Amino acid sequence: MDGLKFQKWREEFTTMAKKVQGENKAVFLDRNIDEFYELTVDEAGETLCLEFNKRETLPEEIQDNLKNILITTRPEDSV
Repeated sequence: MDGLKFQKWREEFTTMAKKVQGENKAVFLDRNIDEFYELTVDEAGETLCLEFNKRETLPEEIQDNLKNILITTRPEDSV
């Protein structure tokens, strides 16, 4: 996957994650949602990986929501 697709994917994920933050204001009283996770690129350079910060805890429902967002925002591969 090229750099532009990764950038677009990361931007779309971040936008959707901010919506999750807005929908769950009680969980994120004085914190930003991006303090709870990190997006990395896999070794093959093909996929963004979502890693949750082990020092912080997010409700499982929010973690699952973020995982689904990562999957649904992945750009289509060009043929």
